[in-house]
Amino acid sequence: MKQDQAIRPRDKGDVPEDPLSRMRHSASHVLADAVKRLRPNAKVAIGPSIENGFYYDFDTEPFAPEDIERIEAEMRKIIAENLPFARHVVPRHEALERFRSRGELYKVEIIESIPEGEEVSYFQHGDFIDLCRGPHVERTGDIKAVKVLSFAGAYWRGDERNQQLQRVYGTAFPSKAELDAYLAQIEEAKRRDHRTLGKQLDLFSFDDLVGPGFALWHPKGAFVPTRSRTSSVARTSGAGMTSSTRRTSRASSCSKPPATSRTTRTTSSAGWSWTVSAISSNR
Repeated sequence: MKQDQAIRPRDKGDVPEDPLSRMRHSASHVLADAVKRLRPNAKVAIGPSIENGFYYDFDTEPFAPEDIERIEAEMRKIIAENLPFARHVVPRHEALERFRSRGELYKVEIIESIPEGEEVSYFQHGDFIDLCRGPHVERTGDIKAVKVLSFAGAYWRGDERNQQLQRVYGTAFPSKAELDAYLAQIEEAKRRDHRTLGKQLDLFSFDDLVGPGFALWHPKGAFVPTRSRTSSVARTSGAGMTSSTRRTSRASSCSKPPATSRTTRTTSSAGWSWTVSAISSNR
């Protein structure tokens, strides 16, 4: 094959072969193109498809909530342009020159990590190019329903010593109906989130001064685990003995203990306390 020869986007790649993953990976390229159109000085990093969608990392100033609609609108424009995806294979040194001339230093770093002599490919739709093995859909118009979901911070290569990047999460589906169903599922999960319910129902709260992830039980919330433990102790007591008493009972075959033995245990939690006594006969 001749160098820098454009080939069909389905000919080779490392994206899962299912159509949904392929479309979402293509959508991540469209997302990157949209951000570059809106922020020409933004630097692109990586943008894979993931289980429920895709993301792309950018070296740029943080995004604001209103940027979601702006990015989505630009993505829809690119999709409407129905641009073809073309895969190009080039020598390693040419790929370095091409991305270096565009100021894409993160892509340059990735290319430099590729061994000499290994194939380097990039995909292009319109004026946008991205270092990628593919595969992709044939054209941007093959991407149907898309949605930008959220923004987050992420360190380059997952190392906190590196530059913090701005991550944009999104998803894509073959139809608007499937996208709407997925978004409804997300909203329902948010309503059922224990952190939201805990705050709404005045059950517990969190304080970083105490410790991240450590729940501070409010009176209403403390009732639940306390009642659960009380019921558990009651069931054990109702069985006739505690674990300590069972050990005493088993020892009776080797010794001559008193006719009865009593085990008492006091437990306290969240301001509640109770005492459990269990009596067993040694007959």
